[in-house]
Amino acid sequence: MAATAAALSLIGAVEAAEIKTDNPDVQMRWDNTVRYNLGVRVEKAGNIANNPNFDEGESKFDQGDVVTNRIDLLTEFDFIYRKNYGFRVSAAGWYDNAYQNGESVRNSHLPSSIAGSYVDDKYSSFTKRFYRGPSGELLDAFVFGRFDLGDMPLTLKAGQHTVFWGESLGLSGALHGVSYSQMPLDLRKAFATPGIEAKELFLPLNNVSGQLVVKDDLAIAAQYFLDWDPTRIPEGGTYLGPADFLMYGSDRASASLINGGVKKPQRSGDWGVNARWSPEWLDGSLGFYYRRFTDKVPSIFITGSQYHEYFGEDIDLFGVSLSKQIAGVSVGAELSYRKNMPLAAQTLGLAAAPAALAPVLFPNGAPTLNGNTFQARGETLHAVVNALGVISETALFDTASWSAELSYVSLQKVTDNRDMFFGEGYGVCDESRRAVLRARFRDKWDGCATREMFALALSFTPVWLQALPGVDLSLPISVSGGLKGNSPTQLGGNESNGNYSIGIGADVYSKYRFDLKFVDYFGKVKQGPGIVPGTTQVTSANGLSTLLKDRGWVSFTFKTTF
Repeated sequence: MAATAAALSLIGAVEAAEIKTDNPDVQMRWDNTVRYNLGVRVEKAGNIANNPNFDEGESKFDQGDVVTNRIDLLTEFDFIYRKNYGFRVSAAGWYDNAYQNGESVRNSHLPSSIAGSYVDDKYSSFTKRFYRGPSGELLDAFVFGRFDLGDMPLTLKAGQHTVFWGESLGLSGALHGVSYSQMPLDLRKAFATPGIEAKELFLPLNNVSGQLVVKDDLAIAAQYFLDWDPTRIPEGGTYLGPADFLMYGSDRASASLINGGVKKPQRSGDWGVNARWSPEWLDGSLGFYYRRFTDKVPSIFITGSQYHEYFGEDIDLFGVSLSKQIAGVSVGAELSYRKNMPLAAQTLGLAAAPAALAPVLFPNGAPTLNGNTFQARGETLHAVVNALGVISETALFDTASWSAELSYVSLQKVTDNRDMFFGEGYGVCDESRRAVLRARFRDKWDGCATREMFALALSFTPVWLQALPGVDLSLPISVSGGLKGNSPTQLGGNESNGNYSIGIGADVYSKYRFDLKFVDYFGKVKQGPGIVPGTTQVTSANGLSTLLKDRGWVSFTFKTTF
């Protein structure tokens, strides 16, 4: 609460966001957003902590402990000349006192001879930077201009900025929509904020983008990337880190299996084009897309005494979209087809095996490095349908907003490295080879992909206007999860795996925002005898965030912009 008071006192000293000048051709704006977040663990640690691969995230904080005590600052500066040219710069900074000791915590009931995921149980510099701080990063840094090519307006941007195409609303939509891997995603934010909009998850990259309005009902756009970065996933040994050896920050999976880091693909060369057509008869917009890109969602494979994070290159995506108002409801839909798409991989799967084990794991021959990854490749069909609307005044509330998004994926074919596909009928998920695979055999509830997957995300937020003088109250509720099947693409969703949140929010004088909410996760796990006699442990989980099912927490957030 002291951080909140400090933020409020700072706000009192700084007023306007717009910077006045004597030049009518110049517009400048400087905005600063301060956010304070305090989180407390509600649930007790379960037998997930009895598995040494998962114990550090589960054991980091006990029930009742503060799991985050974080202050964030986002600063944004915009300069516009003659309403057509300019630049934008934004940066973020943070500090989280809950991680001030910089240490990972292991389950004290497990044998001390089992190595932790961090050497000497000290966070790596990477994990310290992003979880403790104080630290920061540059976000937007680009120039822009608006020009006329004859009677056709052209807008260009160059530098570090975000562009995402299509109609996706939430995380599942972003993972199955035409914007898949267009930008890296911040899944740390997604895990901490169920129901967050897709546009809040995209991280900027250096690229050149442009849009040309050919005529009133037709616009074309293009994008070329000068850089690449991976999607961010919660790090092992942190509160929302599902597995200790994930992802870029942990040092090792065991004393003899070291994190070799990211196998970086080519950093430039991704590109895409699209056209949006809005004919009068449709009363809506159709989008047509082609993209060629490198994956930003990792797979993890073991080679020798190290494991690395790999990212597939040279993916082709073809897509169409529709946006339209129907009976006062905004409806969006996307259909896309991906070729040479990296398919779901077993986490810490072997990319090379001893001679005696190779025929068991690779009956179709040893996997080959294909475009910077050992993953299986294939062709997949994806669909996203969503709707959002507003409900006017009722006896229960003054107004309410709602949204729903259904995502779907279907595996069409496996084209390369078929034994590396972590899917039913392939590799270690092949039921017909159960006797040969023995303890290595996995099934759907271990996470093996199925041919199809459906996922659904819902949100509903009733609002009470002027519930108190100058105060609007809201009750945001969201839930998302896999309905049927496991996605054949990495992190695409798993049956019965998901998250939900419910809370209360207050907008005070349209300037200060307060939120109090409960967040939890769900999913199916498998259990077996623990390492310590007389105990049980979770041996596997269907879905990454399923491993957070004992980490329900309450968060209080204060945010304001000045």
